[in-house]
Amino acid sequence: MGNDAPPGTSRANPGPAVTLVIPVHQGRTTHVCDLLATILAARPSRWNPREVILCTRDLPDLLATVTAALPSFPIPLRLVWCEEAPTLASIRNAGLRAVRTEWILAVDSDILLPADYFTSLEAEIDRVSPAADGYQMSFEPTPGASCCARYEAALDQMVLSRYIREDGVAGIAGGTFLARVETLLRHGGFREDMRCAEDVELGYRLFKAGVRIVYLPAVRVFHRYPNGIGDLLRRKIWHGSGYAMKAQYFPDLFRLLPPERRSGWRRLRAYSNPGFAIYVLVSMCAFQLGVLRERRRRRAIAAAGPRAS
Repeated sequence: MGNDAPPGTSRANPGPAVTLVIPVHQGRTTHVCDLLATILAARPSRWNPREVILCTRDLPDLLATVTAALPSFPIPLRLVWCEEAPTLASIRNAGLRAVRTEWILAVDSDILLPADYFTSLEAEIDRVSPAADGYQMSFEPTPGASCCARYEAALDQMVLSRYIREDGVAGIAGGTFLARVETLLRHGGFREDMRCAEDVELGYRLFKAGVRIVYLPAVRVFHRYPNGIGDLLRRKIWHGSGYAMKAQYFPDLFRLLPPERRSGWRRLRAYSNPGFAIYVLVSMCAFQLGVLRERRRRRAIAAAGPRAS
């Protein structure tokens, strides 16, 4: 669909070969159309994608729907159908294996790109390290997000900061990162039995293997957080289950973090808003509930024997 080269690329000097891969869940069709619209509105650079791959297991008509909503979208679009994929990690891997370029730009469907995204990406990579194997970007809530959504974003930013080390990034955030396809495939891609936090788990494996991921705080995206407290707490329960899985596979992960970053609670002292303090307490309770649920699930699987799934 569309032209061979997206806006801002030159046939004589196309720049790095990049494919943008977006996993899309049921109920996110409008979100992905909004994301693609921000790609069109972004100022062009050498890092503009040459192709966009949409990966889904429950939206067989996704490509037709997107094409109808964005009939003039100039970048080739491709659908990867993952009907049998049991987890988000499986969907991510299907997209990764479908990439034909050197680089993959992974972006979740609840992300929006600012107008300076690709130009900032080009400038920061050229400034920091063009030779790295991957790059982690920063994020912030969308303008107009609810108070609770902004609180949740502050917590997520605190968590991401725990993985940022002087010698690299020890846990990537799947919402938006750029990496060499060959590097990800060589290290096994995403762990498909991870029902959550598969991005952080992959980032830690890459870090332990000596793969260099560079953090680019000046390159940001907007994350569309749920605005309702109920949806945010369900999200936190889900994250708690991911924490429990990571702790089981890599018990040394949290001991590896620098001492000044092990305790995220110290960062919370910067917030004097009592509403934020209340949100943190409620959110952490939901998180611990997720941890307990996952541990209970694991114990039940172990007790049932090797045939249990």
